[in-house]
Amino acid sequence: MHLFMLAACTILFERIRMYRRIDSEIQQLSSSIEAGRNANDWIALEQAIKNNDDALSQFVTPIVDSVYNFEGLENRLHDVVGYMDERLKRGLNWLSMMVTMAPLLGLLGTVVGMSSILDLYIRSQR
Repeated sequence: MHLFMLAACTILFERIRMYRRIDSEIQQLSSSIEAGRNANDWIALEQAIKNNDDALSQFVTPIVDSVYNFEGLENRLHDVVGYMDERLKRGLNWLSMMVTMAPLLGLLGTVVGMSSILDLYIRSQR
């Protein structure tokens, strides 16, 4: 049971850390895109994304290279968000299963313990 709790906590903390990191990177990327769009300067936007060293910008750089306007970038970024959403949800099914199984394992431990106590009691009565 402790192994389940350890695995569940590990998945939970890893996901929280990943969400926080990605959230800050998305905020930076969003501000770069908004600044480029307001200035209507595609080249400045490309340079702002390429000069950023975070993981999301490195992931988005090939996308920016493959599109030539803001609408194309928006469409491709919707695809990226869908991909990242699926990637972040990976492993959450295991977490849900572990949360569901923990009380059942506790109950099983109680039943096994009571069974062994009753067995000892019966043996001592003989």
